Amino acid sequence: MLKRAYISAVIAAVAAIFGFSGLLNGAEPVAKGICYAFGALTGLSLLFSLFEEVDEPLVQEVQLAPAEPAPQLVFNFAAEQPALTPLPVSPLPVTPAYAS
Repeated sequence: MLKRAYISAVIAAVAAIFGFSGLLNGAEPVAKGICYAFGALTGLSLLFSLFEEVDEPLVQEVQLAPAEPAPQLVFNFAAEQPALTPLPVSPLPVTPAYAS
């Protein structure tokens, strides 16, 4: 209904421009009649649009495809793991720098 109201309001505005401005001298009565008729249709369309039931939402929701879950890194700390053995350290001779 609102779409009809907008269209009839535009037609009434164009007819009002021609009917009340004096641009069309011979067609003033016709343009004024069209202006009044479409003005009344605009008012009725706006009035009836208040009582109209709307089945579709004003804003359509965008449905996205479900995202795949990210791969998860799994660490099993309870599993047996080889023990780390320290490397053998050989003692180095420590000589002071001032001793010669």
